Amino acid sequence: MSRYYGNNQGEKSRINRAMSYHMKEVVQYADPEYTFAYNKVQVSKGYLPGIEGGSVASSIANTLTFSWTDNSGQGEAQATDALVVAVYEPLSKQWVYSLSIANRNTTTGTLVLPPTFSGTTVEVWVLFASVDEKKYATSTYLGNVLVS
Repeated sequence: MSRYYGNNQGEKSRINRAMSYHMKEVVQYADPEYTFAYNKVQVSKGYLPGIEGGSVASSIANTLTFSWTDNSGQGEAQATDALVVAVYEPLSKQWVYSLSIANRNTTTGTLVLPPTFSGTTVEVWVLFASVDEKKYATSTYLGNVLVS
């Protein structure tokens, strides 16, 4: 979030803005515990066109396979934009991410997860970032997937 969550605004840093949004929109209290609305989580907030027709699956051991439609040329989207992936495993509370698993124009990519993720259900978000990382999309929640 410190890298891809909007811009600093006065005394409000990217992290402060992200924390404020997530405390208001994502964290939910159902007595006696807190839960998270994963579909509202934003790992990035920007203006670059995001993923189009994105999907994730796991049919190879410890691997997530992503696919999408090449929307290069839409707005400021470039063929060289990198697909950034963030994966959260709720039981262990572990995050895995990659800052570039493929370019926008390749339309597929894979991410190998730690062996301990096998058989667990993970939450998945993706976004595109420009090569210079000055432009990025608001993240898209692709849902959860059972890791093979």
